[in-house]
Amino acid sequence: MELRPKLRVTIAALAAALLVACGGGSNDGADAPTGTPANAVPSPAVSSSAPAVATQSTASTLTPAPRTTPVVLKPSIEEALSCRVPPLRTATGPANQPLQGQDVDTARFPGATCNDGSPAVLNFRPYEGEGNRNKWLIALNGGGSCSGAQNCADRWCGVGTNFDADNMSSKNSGNGLGEGGIFFRNESNPFANWNQVQVRYCSSDLWAGTALAVNFTALDPKTGKEVKYQISFGGENIYEAVVATLRRDGVQALVYTRNSRRTELPDLDDATEVVFAGGSGGGLGVVYNLDRLAETLRAGKSQPPVVRGLIDSALGPDPSKLGYAAFSACVSSNLCTYEALYRAIAANAQNVLKRVTDQSCLDWHLKNQPGSEWQCADPYHVVTNHVSTPFFVRQGLSDNLLSSTDIENGVTTADGKPLTKLSWGVAAREALLALQQAAITGHEGASVTRAPGIFAPSCSEHYTIFANDTTYDVKTQAGGKDYTLFAAWNAWIANQKPDAVISADPRTDKCAGP
Repeated sequence: MELRPKLRVTIAALAAALLVACGGGSNDGADAPTGTPANAVPSPAVSSSAPAVATQSTASTLTPAPRTTPVVLKPSIEEALSCRVPPLRTATGPANQPLQGQDVDTARFPGATCNDGSPAVLNFRPYEGEGNRNKWLIALNGGGSCSGAQNCADRWCGVGTNFDADNMSSKNSGNGLGEGGIFFRNESNPFANWNQVQVRYCSSDLWAGTALAVNFTALDPKTGKEVKYQISFGGENIYEAVVATLRRDGVQALVYTRNSRRTELPDLDDATEVVFAGGSGGGLGVVYNLDRLAETLRAGKSQPPVVRGLIDSALGPDPSKLGYAAFSACVSSNLCTYEALYRAIAANAQNVLKRVTDQSCLDWHLKNQPGSEWQCADPYHVVTNHVSTPFFVRQGLSDNLLSSTDIENGVTTADGKPLTKLSWGVAAREALLALQQAAITGHEGASVTRAPGIFAPSCSEHYTIFANDTTYDVKTQAGGKDYTLFAAWNAWIANQKPDAVISADPRTDKCAGP
């Protein structure tokens, strides 16, 4: 089994750490909403583009989009702080990596920048085999979050967190990525020979922010001196810019170069099948943007593409069925109930990040339950009530990272008993068992065409779909048969039973096969 560095993120039941506006809690969350956006650049519009020419550049037929000066941070977090962990490295050549790197054009998409103002980066590889020309795998990376002055400074310097400047910048991105997990080209992978796109996560906002040049004042984690800096939270802008780039919306087609051969990436507008995937915080990016992507790609099409989501390591227990009387934000800020907590999370996300969530969730609550829009800050509520595009969930029942975050922050069972990794796993299993029916009977259930698929092994590994061992080697049983992730996925795609493969025995050991 591959060994990977431990990650620490705030998602699912501890999206609460997006708050910790409220003092206390994980450095992967937020502290007081003291930031104020110095300026705002709207998310780029995603509009239709002309059909792609398959074998030669369409640059000559494009109407160039207006060029805009990118937002300049004065000073950026990098310029203001005395530490950068890790230091800048020399980029590797694109020929060394299967997925080729590409900066997003910030003159075309000025809001598509990382926390430090560096351009967003996507990595791509075109299809193999003509039958795969119009099939796409698009994946969002994860990696924790911050939304306050001090915890963003700490995150940059790697203080009290497993993250650092590389999760907030593209300057160490190199020129490409290796293949692994769902990008691995082997016979077991249904996406092996599709067009493949992986988007670097560098905005610390769970792919949902639109606030640029936010003014923050914090203490330098290394010197202790007060510093002022500007930071951008442009995750939603990055998502929009990547989709527009893949659709050739005012930009030229991406060209993949390998062994002196140049291959033009097809036009996403011609897609027949799209899987939109994400791990950890990237999984929440799928929750917030899946319906939006499906609507964009289906608009005006007589034969719209089949769009599906794949959400990894982003959903644990139902937060509304947990207890918060001993939660760190209850002790510090009197946020002691599910409603109080998620109202604060929603307010902080809106005030600081200018965060975008599932629009149909907001619309439904405004129309049917005015004043309850705060529930749209809870990803579990969104997936069980407001995501109508078919999606599949991969979640380890004893996810070490998610469970540890809840436990360390004092979240309890509904009756006030301290959570353990085992009781967290039991609660996660209950939430996943309820997910399929909840999605069909939820607020927008009439728009749901099929129940979500689920693969939930008794597994403590987190952020699994980008590694070969946790993608291909982990198994769990259903009906006396062993299933891997893709065996469960293929059964769901084929409308076969079981469409939910959930371990009956939550454990706390590592993923180690059946």
